[in-house]
Amino acid sequence: MIPKRTLNREFKHIKKKIESRKNWEALLCKIALYSYTIKGYKSMHQGKHVEECFIDLLEGKVLDNDEKETFTYYGNCDFYLHSLPISLKSSIKKDGMWSKGGVYSQNFCKIFDTSRRPNSNDWKKTLEYLLNRTGWEIPILSYTYDIELNRGVLFLTSLSEMTKDKYKYDAVEDSDRFRNSMMDLFKFNGSSHYNISLRDAYISASKNKRVIEFEFSSRKTVNYVKRKCKTLHSVLDDIK
Repeated sequence: MIPKRTLNREFKHIKKKIESRKNWEALLCKIALYSYTIKGYKSMHQGKHVEECFIDLLEGKVLDNDEKETFTYYGNCDFYLHSLPISLKSSIKKDGMWSKGGVYSQNFCKIFDTSRRPNSNDWKKTLEYLLNRTGWEIPILSYTYDIELNRGVLFLTSLSEMTKDKYKYDAVEDSDRFRNSMMDLFKFNGSSHYNISLRDAYISASKNKRVIEFEFSSRKTVNYVKRKCKTLHSVLDDIK
């Protein structure tokens, strides 16, 4: 289990790196706008682009396949900060991330994908096996952005912290009861994906004060998109 002080230290590093950039709020918004609106990337390419941006922004170390296997079962951690491997979850959508009352309501994100590996008929047993391989812990850095509202959020938490906060434990425990509660965080899609609620993750991160929220005005968004679209050119233009 990751100690709270380690998560706090890593978030302090994340916050410092981001806020040291000029116009950092606009930069965080532009990551989504460039990926979704300018380039039109779909989910896989979109996720890869966001990951590359944050590795650069946070000066993270890219994990090779052997290092990923050391930390997780199926490459769930993407890069390394200080002493912590990070699993970056990103989502860029046109709506549905916040309710009309302003409450963060993003649905689910994938933690495990067993589509390329044999699956047990009992998904709970498979989940238990997967969590055993991770040491019953994964740090989660989430980046989400609502294109319609020009609003985004970045937050850091972990599976054990989410379990403690959602199920009202006094502290993180190394017990069967605690592990069963952690498994209850997951929803199985009936095929190969094991998902958790990003709202649960957001609530836990908020409780522990590891949230960065950011916005971009509609006018600035329009100007940015127009400017970037004008600079798009063909491959032949590069050699002129």
